[in-house]
Amino acid sequence: MITNLHKATKLDNTPITEEDLKVGLEVYMKHGSGVIRCKCILDHEEHAIFESINPDWPMKTIMRKNVDDFTLGDFDELKDALEGFSCQRLATDEQRAVVARADEMGYANYMSYTQAGWTEKGIEKYRELEDENTCQPVM
Repeated sequence: MITNLHKATKLDNTPITEEDLKVGLEVYMKHGSGVIRCKCILDHEEHAIFESINPDWPMKTIMRKNVDDFTLGDFDELKDALEGFSCQRLATDEQRAVVARADEMGYANYMSYTQAGWTEKGIEKYRELEDENTCQPVM
């Protein structure tokens, strides 16, 4: 799996794939609540780096390659971490780290210091893993 791949689209707004990654590729990259035009400045077997082409909005996004996908245990931890982003309390640093990792994978949106939530992709993948790990009756 590649982190942050879901945040980028080609200039025609179609999703990018791993095969598209190459130095010079220009994309629209979701960043915070906005979208910034970026260019791939490095494509290595371990990661690709995209940098904003707008000097007024400097930013970099790293797409790490060959990252292990979330397990059911990771999703359970994410569920608990997202509960820290409630009106009742503030999330801990550990909860923020879990949510940040899930955001890179497309399973959660980490919007601000006090706002985070599930994505549809995250909910679907969590349910899929729960279903796979549910004990089936033996006949």
